Amino acid sequence: MAIFSSVMTARELFTGYRVRNAVLAILLVLVFLQPFLSARRFGPVTDEVPHIAAGYSYWKTEEVTLNSQHPPLVKLLATIPMLFMDIRFDPADMALGQWLFGRKFLFSNDVDRILAWARLIPMLLSVLLGYFIYRWARELFKNDWVGILALGIYAFMPPILAHAQFVTTDLAVAAFSFITLYFVWRRSLWAGLFLGLALATKFSALVLLPIVVIAMGVRWRKTLAILGIAFALLYVVYLLPSNLHFYLDGYRALYSDRSPDYLYYLNGHFSDDGFWYYFLEAFLIKTPIPFLIGLLGAVVYSSKFKFNWTTNVLLWGTPVLFLLATTLKAEQIGVRYLLPMYPFLIVLVSGWIFKISNFKLSFSILIFAFSIWYVVGTVRMYPDYLAYFNESVGGPRNGYRYLDDSNVEWGQDVKRLATYQREHAGTKVISPWEAIDLAYYGIGDNQFTASGEWWKDPHGRYAVSIFYLIRAKAAALRYGASEIDWLSRFQPVDRIGYSYFVYEL
Repeated sequence: MAIFSSVMTARELFTGYRVRNAVLAILLVLVFLQPFLSARRFGPVTDEVPHIAAGYSYWKTEEVTLNSQHPPLVKLLATIPMLFMDIRFDPADMALGQWLFGRKFLFSNDVDRILAWARLIPMLLSVLLGYFIYRWARELFKNDWVGILALGIYAFMPPILAHAQFVTTDLAVAAFSFITLYFVWRRSLWAGLFLGLALATKFSALVLLPIVVIAMGVRWRKTLAILGIAFALLYVVYLLPSNLHFYLDGYRALYSDRSPDYLYYLNGHFSDDGFWYYFLEAFLIKTPIPFLIGLLGAVVYSSKFKFNWTTNVLLWGTPVLFLLATTLKAEQIGVRYLLPMYPFLIVLVSGWIFKISNFKLSFSILIFAFSIWYVVGTVRMYPDYLAYFNESVGGPRNGYRYLDDSNVEWGQDVKRLATYQREHAGTKVISPWEAIDLAYYGIGDNQFTASGEWWKDPHGRYAVSIFYLIRAKAAALRYGASEIDWLSRFQPVDRIGYSYFVYEL
């Protein structure tokens, strides 16, 4: 009987592992598949134009010059497949500057093919991040299914899905930052490798330096080894520059392309200096409500987690420091700057759910109901994860009333716009995204580039960028030109995704 019991126990254990591994694999496939399928629907977002062109130029010139206000790692990785393509590239065009060069470079080649390959990098990094979220949650709470739960939350988080499909730095720095601190938690020198990758991705990763030093405590030799590995890798990623203050030069150029006349936008209001609560509000209205409730529960329950000091610093201190640093330093143009917070918060929320689900059946039923709400709310947004807003502001249809830029419309919807113009002959277009060549997609009659004061007495059908409408409202307030404030003057008759209002005038 003892032998039979042991065999049955081993069999049940093996079966449990098979189920867990199957669920793990399915969730990781979903992490990849959702942005993969979504990205095919969109043209380039405006930031991809200089990023991709600059990355290819680094390989060809062996110098990190264009777009130096962002470290080169993601741009280098994303353009590796292009080294095996027939790409038109003239180094002399780099004298045009990153935006004009990027536009000429991208749209003189096969844009869709380039984007399809380049966007695989953020998607794969998202999968890597998802795996380490699973791993840390599982090890921290000593339960495989807590890891699965954390990965499940991550797999349907709209801000993550939105930025896992574009060649920008935000998802990548979230991935490398989280993995760095996971290995700090494990006291592993692998932390040095991922710290170097994080620093080579985005300057906001500098926030990690004090966290690493504090979390490592008195282990000075290992701390110095981690920092040494990180900076050695950083030097290699920058292609071995002769200028040893290369990183400081890039940091100084961080806001070099910001217009001094740009007004920040929040809740229908504009400000030169911004709003101190911008990123906090953006987080609260761009994150699903079920997750926010779970986060509140984790905060209330925090003392009962019984984490040691190091774990508290890493899991609680890191998102707070990222929020503080972002609020103080970052441009107020997108919740994407807060992406590094999400993995840590997901681990904490998954742990809280695991703890309370053991209390009463009623808690389990409530968790199940909130899970359905969470998943369905995200799935319904496909493929428009970028424009996700939660129910507290009326959902994505009202998002433009609260935030703009990369929170809503970033130039991505040119394919839908082209289809709409073909199906509705005579539709005029108003699109301010000059880095994106509308003619490449067959879109014509862009009034934004037309001469004359066409906005004073408009006639016909217009498909108007929501970003333009918000910026036109700002200009109307600044210059007293109410005729260009179409948001206030007219009611749209149709929409193109969440990016364009259609007016019949």
